[in-house]
Amino acid sequence: MDEDAAPPADTAAIAARLKQARLAAGFRTQKAFWSAFGLPQATYSAHESSGRGLKRSVARDYCARLGIRLAWLLDGEGPMQAPREAPAPILTRGAVQAGSWIEALEWNPAEWRPVPGAAADPRFPQAEHFGLEVRGSSMNRLYPDGSIIVCVRFCDIQQSPRSGQRVVVQRRAGNGLVEATVKELRLDGRGRTWLWPLSDDPAHQTPLAADDGEEVEVLALVVGSYRPEAI
Repeated sequence: MDEDAAPPADTAAIAARLKQARLAAGFRTQKAFWSAFGLPQATYSAHESSGRGLKRSVARDYCARLGIRLAWLLDGEGPMQAPREAPAPILTRGAVQAGSWIEALEWNPAEWRPVPGAAADPRFPQAEHFGLEVRGSSMNRLYPDGSIIVCVRFCDIQQSPRSGQRVVVQRRAGNGLVEATVKELRLDGRGRTWLWPLSDDPAHQTPLAADDGEEVEVLALVVGSYRPEAI
């Protein structure tokens, strides 16, 4: 027997519990759930309709996203909800320039500080979240100078960057210096990648080319932001 396969008994009950958990998590439709997490539509629909073909590895993934126990989903044992642990705080680890390229700045761990009120994006429950302080005015329509952006690395969420997303981009200059910036990613009709400012500052109305021959990596996706109140 495939150790990764869900128990074959009563797959209809497994499907019913999966639906119950989805509704309890606030996803009123199947589409709301699978689209929020980028799951395969046909695969999820089949699992919720009949439970057949549901492997343990996939069931564990559903449980992590829905906050439920694997034993409850597969066997109906015990309570549905997994015990809640206090979430680890999201820490601001450095600064990124909203302007031109500057040297990437990561603070000493002793200087890291929590982002007040920030919570992990439920679309990416397994990804590490981190904060960066925004410096400069080239993104001030969204992130005024001093704002904290919350990010996840693309390598952690197994997604490729898409046009229209706000991203942190890193490049390695010819002298070995690692530089970074935050911008909106846009792809033009000729396949070129541009990093656009979103600013009311006249000095920041021109995009940067992301494919200018340098070693450039679109490193992280911005999933939220926090702006400290002036005191």
